[in-house]
Parts: sequence; structure tokens; C-alpha cells
Amino acid sequence: MRIGDESAYVEFTSNNQNDIPEICLSVDIAKDGFAGTVGHVWISQNAARLFVKQLKQLEKNEVDRTELLNLSSGSDSSPLLFEIRKVDSLGHLATFVTVQKVDRLRETTSTLSLTVNFELDREYFHKAIADFENLLQ
Repeated sequence: MRIGDESAYVEFTSNNQNDIPEICLSVDIAKDGFAGTVGHVWISQNAARLFVKQLKQLEKNEVDRTELLNLSSGSDSSPLLFEIRKVDSLGHLATFVTVQKVDRLRETTSTLSLTVNFELDREYFHKAIADFENLLQ
């Protein structure tokens, strides 16, 4: 599923494996010619349910933000930060996404990271919720 347009987007693809209860996603992001991919982001079933619940609350203006937590959230090695939140008092929404991974060259490591932010059209938001429900089940 994809959120955004050709100039700025985040795309989630299922990499689920039948014998594992967690959800595995591949995440591609891009903005204005910059792009990044993380091949494996692991999400618990509980985190997925909470995220979809909070998306629905955000749509009804009951909360100001929602974040999709993964099994590494909060650590320096978390491959994904994904948040949708209100950006003004009128209720306009924006998507904030960071993907990162560790790059190794012999004995040297560095973190590759890309952050993409873009507005999310409220008219499209209802479809995005349905897409997330299908993706995260």
C-alpha cells in the first residue's frame, strides 16, 4: 500500500511468513529524488491493532497523532519511525517517516538514514485506514 504521490510517498509491502505471528513489512520512502528502503520491519499484532485503532481515532479528531511501533521502537537501531499527526488547528494531517539501517564496511559501521515528511489529504485518509487494516491483519 502506498501513501502520498510520485513526489513524496511511503510504501509498505507485506513480507509475512506463515509460521511467525509478528507482521513483517518492507518499507520504501521517497521525496524529490531521494529514496530509501528497509527490507524487514517487524511489528507485533498488538501494535498493529493499536495503530489501526488510533488511525480511526485520529480520523474522528479524538487524538492528535498515531505512531506505528515496531519491535525495535525506542532503540537506536529501530529501522522505522512512522507517524501521522495533525499539523495545525484546522486538523490538516502530515506523515513523518524515517527509515534507517546500519551499513558495515570491514570494521567500520555507519547508520544510513532518510526522513520524509509530507501532507496527507484528509479525503485519502479513510482509504489509507482501510489499506492499513488489510495490510496489518
